[in-house]
Amino acid sequence: MVKNIGMIGDSIAHGYYDEQNLGYFARLAQKILSYHKGEYVFNNMSQSGDNIADATHRALSEALSRHFDLILVNARYDLWKNRNLNEFYKDATHPNALGHQIMADEIYDYLSSHNLI
Repeated sequence: MVKNIGMIGDSIAHGYYDEQNLGYFARLAQKILSYHKGEYVFNNMSQSGDNIADATHRALSEALSRHFDLILVNARYDLWKNRNLNEFYKDATHPNALGHQIMADEIYDYLSSHNLI
């Protein structure tokens, strides 16, 4: 049975400022599918400009209608506190393509190590 992974978030989760127009969720999907072909589908429901109330409201309505197996809400930014963010960010808030790729890789490692995928 194919598992459904969803993403709820803001402009960062949506992929804003990724020069390749993917964002970390699409990069994560590509990586998961490279190891698990045909086992997952992905739904990015993130919206640029959303605040926490908007994302929460959408998460509740989407989760009830789509039957997700896993919903991602946010990346683990605590892993970034000791990094030179100038290399990975386009502006003060949004990651560049390299930043999005690193986020995707770290989320993949977390999901794999916790047997979530």
